[in-house]
Amino acid sequence: MSQTPQPPKSIHALAIPTTGGTPARIGFNLQDHVGASYCIRMMSDAHLKEIWCEAHDDITAIWGKGPGEEVEFIQVKGEVLNQLWSVAKLCQPDGDSKVKVGTSILERSLGQNKCAEPCFFRLVTARDVMDELRLLTHPLDSTERLAGKDVLDALGACIDTKLKGYQSPNGQGCIFWVQRTCWDVVHTVEAVEARNLITLARELERVGLFLMSDQVAELYKKIVKQVFDASLSKSAELKKLKRADVLKSITDNANRLAHPAPVSGTRVAEKMDRATLTAETIQAANHTRWLYRQAILRERYSSPLEYTRVEGEVVARLSTLLNRLDTGDLTDDGPAFHTRCQTKLEELYESDPAAKQLGLAFLHGCMYNITDRCGHRFLRVTA
Repeated sequence: MSQTPQPPKSIHALAIPTTGGTPARIGFNLQDHVGASYCIRMMSDAHLKEIWCEAHDDITAIWGKGPGEEVEFIQVKGEVLNQLWSVAKLCQPDGDSKVKVGTSILERSLGQNKCAEPCFFRLVTARDVMDELRLLTHPLDSTERLAGKDVLDALGACIDTKLKGYQSPNGQGCIFWVQRTCWDVVHTVEAVEARNLITLARELERVGLFLMSDQVAELYKKIVKQVFDASLSKSAELKKLKRADVLKSITDNANRLAHPAPVSGTRVAEKMDRATLTAETIQAANHTRWLYRQAILRERYSSPLEYTRVEGEVVARLSTLLNRLDTGDLTDDGPAFHTRCQTKLEELYESDPAAKQLGLAFLHGCMYNITDRCGHRFLRVTA
């Protein structure tokens, strides 16, 4: 006697794998920045309830739409292929897998259709698509998709033939996947980051939080780090970023950046202390920062363009080093990174006549002043 099929479980009742899918990496990648874009979207879209990182899929978004929930399964492919994405590439089995059925990108995406909630899918790729997949790059509710329904159905039927009628655990096939999939072509990590920074600044302004551009960049790094930490977590619950927690983290960090310590020099001392720099180093830093501030107040109006240009060089060189530290390219501890920053400023002093005229103390003081304004630090970013 055959058993009655059991109804699918809610996405919240399905076990989340906490090993196997977690990437072995130390730096941020495209997936982290895409996850950050969903965190930022939470600021304006109350329907986006949770983001799960490296759980069922690369990113799983829980949407509260209507009386129930909908689930978006997102695959992120940051590889720079030597070809455009095609139907053949979508249907290509994983060459490293012994069992080929169900291992293609499309099958793995469709295979997520096993929960009770309605679901839809998204592919985010650095490389563009061939014309045969172009309709998928339009939003699900767009007029282009509606007008191209017959083309999409034919695409689904073609894929269905290639995959020999593959179906999801809920019994849906390739036409279902094509109808419910949106494809984002983002080109580069830098493009996603730039767009996210603009969106974050706009959302902060909308809620009355006004930050300088370097402060927005620091806040954004904290959001990316939050996604990164969730992705690598071995705890199923810690992989879930809930809207209330994300918004609280963004607001708290933004307020700390917007309202620095009332006593000038406090922040730089705190950061250097956390980086385990000596008391003598911290005292010297604050003295150098004070000299820099005096020079700015006393002499800046005599050659404002030179001051601005040199300060810009200091910011740019420190920012480059900090990005390398945050992404794991540098593994310095606090004292080592502080020394590296000083060395970089000494190189600027030796190579730039205007910087040499202002003096090495000016360059160091500028660094400590930037640090006091939360534009620099000597440890890797934390969420």
